[in-house]
This record gives sequence, structure tokens and C-alpha cells, in this order.
Amino acid sequence: ERVDVAIRISTEPTGSLAAHRLAENHRILCAAPAYLAEHGTPDTIGDLGAHRLLAAVHQLPWRLEGPDGPIGIEGNSAVRTNSSEVARELTIAGLGIALRSTWDVGPALRDGSLVRILPRIWGATDVAIYAVQPRGAEGAPNARAFVDHFRALFSPVAPWDI
Repeated sequence: ERVDVAIRISTEPTGSLAAHRLAENHRILCAAPAYLAEHGTPDTIGDLGAHRLLAAVHQLPWRLEGPDGPIGIEGNSAVRTNSSEVARELTIAGLGIALRSTWDVGPALRDGSLVRILPRIWGATDVAIYAVQPRGAEGAPNARAFVDHFRALFSPVAPWDI
């Protein structure tokens, strides 16, 4: 099956794929105000151990970055799901703390359904949103137009990060 362009959220793809960086993938720790009212707001990264973490399968451990460098958070999700959307919705419902991409939770942050916690901590910054395609196919006009359109749409700052 021939694929002209695929979208990946990952570290920079290598090997047989040509990668075009489209946007940053800012990830933040967040929770619903109701969860924080019931369980308290963590003041330090170490406080996360006393909280329910929410993540899809294979999204833990969390790779974070802070003012003092990289941080790894081990743990188990309070739920078992293979769906990032389910993890997001459970976070909005007040069941725990999650590490989510701003493109995923932007509306919930804006309407107050979620709030950011530990604002000096981010998800690892080596993860971004890429358009990828087989090497040698970068010059195909339809794929080039697709990539150029999304680069322009998400530049200089993606709309979900404004």
C-alpha cells in the first residue's frame, strides 16, 4: 500500500523516512480542578507519587524536563486503556493527573475544565509533530503542497499554543 505522507508525533524519525517538522509538541501536567480540590495540588515533582496518574498503555514512564534537567516519572496508570482520548476524558472527569499535549487539551485548559500543574515542568522537548514520507518521495507535488500547507498553518506558533 502506497502512503504519500503520514503524521507522527515522536522524536525525529530516521532511517527510510524523510521527516518534515510541522510543529512543537508541548506536553504539560494537568488535572481537573475537582481532582485537585479533593486530593490537593502537587507542589513538587516528588508529590506526584501520592497521586493517581492517568496514561494510555506505553505512555509511562513519563519523560519530563525541568529547570534542573531531565526527570523520569515511573508509575502505573490508575486505568488501563490503549486510548489517549480515554486518558484525556478521565482527566477532565477528575480521576487523576495526566501528561497531555497542548493540542489535545487546549480547549479544556481555556474553558477551565483542566488546569496546568507544576508549570516549570514539561514533557520531553525532543518530541515534535512531523510529516513523514518515504525517502525520494519528497518532491511529489501533492505531498509537497500538503506539507507546505501544514507548515504554514502551524508556523511560527501552532494555533493550540496561542
